[in-house]
Amino acid sequence: VKEIQSKLSGDVTGSSEYQELLSEKLNLEAALGSTEYALQQLKMSYNDFKKSTSTSEKELLHKLNDIQDRHQILGERHKSASDQLTRLKEYLRDLPTHEEHQQLQQEIAKKSAQISHLSSKVDHLSQEVKKLSKREREQEARVEALTQERDDFSLKLNLTENLLKTLETQRAEASEGQYSKEDLLWTLDQLKKELENARKLLSYRKQKLESFQKEILAQNKEHTKKLQAEVEVGEKLKETVQHLEREVEQYKLQEEMLKDMVTICRQISQGSSPDMSLLLSFSDFLDDDEVETLSNANLTARLKEVESLIKELEDVREYLQEQYAHHLAKNITCVPM
Repeated sequence: VKEIQSKLSGDVTGSSEYQELLSEKLNLEAALGSTEYALQQLKMSYNDFKKSTSTSEKELLHKLNDIQDRHQILGERHKSASDQLTRLKEYLRDLPTHEEHQQLQQEIAKKSAQISHLSSKVDHLSQEVKKLSKREREQEARVEALTQERDDFSLKLNLTENLLKTLETQRAEASEGQYSKEDLLWTLDQLKKELENARKLLSYRKQKLESFQKEILAQNKEHTKKLQAEVEVGEKLKETVQHLEREVEQYKLQEEMLKDMVTICRQISQGSSPDMSLLLSFSDFLDDDEVETLSNANLTARLKEVESLIKELEDVREYLQEQYAHHLAKNITCVPM
């Protein structure tokens, strides 16, 4: 620079070096301008990149926050589902098995039947209790009315006795000259009549009350007898049902006997040898396990018909047994000793 200044201090404008330097200066200025422009463009590009990078970073941070929120929500859902699964496992573990469920159902059915039976009994007894309560209330009302009448007459009797005492007092005073003897005698006679009437009425009410009490006791005894009679009728009905069931089983047995006899008759009619051993298999006894419950309104009439049929079958059986014995006797050959 000093060299350039020293050269410029002289008259070097026309020299070639000056021209070169001037040209070099212009070139440097042009290069500097282009460099500044490029630097400015670079700064603008950097600023744009910085802005875009900041925007992308914000978007990424926003997405990251969203992902974290969703992860937290999913974690809470997973925990809730795990808790529900645990409770469900505990609930399933406490549930009864299939066999236990069937046993429970059977027990429930038995208990329901017992409850239904007991409910019917309770309803019947409740109706009876209501009837008895109604009768007791009516009887108590009558007793109370009679008691009230008795109390009224007792009060009247007391009043009459008080009047009689008053009359006696008045008579004592009359003896001293305060009242006339005729008035006192008439009043005394009236009071005695009222007293006698009150006593008679009171006696009548007492007799009526005693009669009513006896009537109540008689009604209670009669009601007790009726209940006892109903119980006895129920027992007799049970015995009747058992007897009918046994007769029905006899009917079934006789029906089987009839079938066997029909088989024997069919064999005889066909000319084949009858299986007479069927007659020996008849039994007059029944097993308890074969007894079945019967519900038939016309059972009595049918059993009478069956009894007549059984009698005929017995006659046929005896006849067939005699024929079988006669047949065996003919076929037996006696060997001489």
